[in-house]
Amino acid sequence: MTPLPSSDLQLLKEKVRILDQDIMELKNIAKSFQTQELSVQDFAGSFTFDNMGDKNTINISNNERPHHKKGKKRSSGGNFAKDVNIRNNGDKNKFTITENGNVNVQGYIQRPESPVFDDLSVANFADNFHFDNSGSSNNIEIANNEGSSTKKSSGSMFGKNIDFKNSGNGNAFSFGNGGKQNDAEDDFSNSFKFENTGGHNDILIKNGGGQFSKDVNIKNKGGNNNIGIDNEGGKFAKGVDINNSGNHNNIGITNNGDKFSKDFNLNNKGSLNNIGISNNGDKFSKNFKMNNQGSLNDIGIQNRGDKFSSQFNLNNKGSRNDIGITNRGADFTNNMGIANSGSLNNFNLNNHLNVQQYPYYQAYPYPYYYGYN
Repeated sequence: MTPLPSSDLQLLKEKVRILDQDIMELKNIAKSFQTQELSVQDFAGSFTFDNMGDKNTINISNNERPHHKKGKKRSSGGNFAKDVNIRNNGDKNKFTITENGNVNVQGYIQRPESPVFDDLSVANFADNFHFDNSGSSNNIEIANNEGSSTKKSSGSMFGKNIDFKNSGNGNAFSFGNGGKQNDAEDDFSNSFKFENTGGHNDILIKNGGGQFSKDVNIKNKGGNNNIGIDNEGGKFAKGVDINNSGNHNNIGITNNGDKFSKDFNLNNKGSLNNIGISNNGDKFSKNFKMNNQGSLNDIGIQNRGDKFSSQFNLNNKGSRNDIGITNRGADFTNNMGIANSGSLNNFNLNNHLNVQQYPYYQAYPYPYYYGYN
């Protein structure tokens, strides 16, 4: 073989050196791609929907699916919009508004402690969400249905600040937090405000995930409404304020999850209302305050879970009310204060604690281990 001239050999070496540099640069690009943060973009920066029509079906959803595969890619979702404003003046419409974010992870499923799971998240439906309804006979459903495929990947809130106002009649409202997978379920909101001046509405708030909201403020001035709050998940809220000045309303609050709230305040100035509070889970609240200035109300408080509240205060200035407090769980409270300046009221305080030993191993021998070999 004839040796290459020195000039050609030098040229070949230079090409090899340049090729090595190109290979190194490609490796650096690939490495940076593996660690870059991928994100789902927002639908809009600001979203406004104004409806004055009737009998419409309106579906709005944020179905973000940030995805992760092998390597160290981190992906995050986006808002539907930073600011959402919806106004409805129409009748017989159906609104369905959902946050359906879900983080999908592939690769290191058997190693949940791996750092590749860090920072995998979905964003809120909106930072600020406003809904103003003055129509009637509408069905409005708002849900945060987020779940995750790993405990280290997180869901998000529906909205940081939610402000909902209704002046219409005969509507059905539903607010739900909690999807099928709640290991990393986040809160529904930081601040939740609902103001109702309409009548004959059904209003349901249900929490099956994390904390529903840090602060919950509900004001009702309307009549003949059904208002239900159901907690099946974590702490419902840090602070709950309910103010009712309407008449002929049914207000029911049920806790089957963790502590319902740290501070709970219920102020009633209306009459002919049915107000029921039931605790079947952990402590209902740390500080419980109820002020009643209305008349002809039925007010019932029942505890079947842990201690109802550390501090319990009831102040009644109304007349002809039936007020009952029943305890069937642990100690009802450490400190109870009841002040009454009204007339012709019925107060019933009942403690039904029974301590018994049930010999389940004798009377109820459930042989779960039999017949499954």
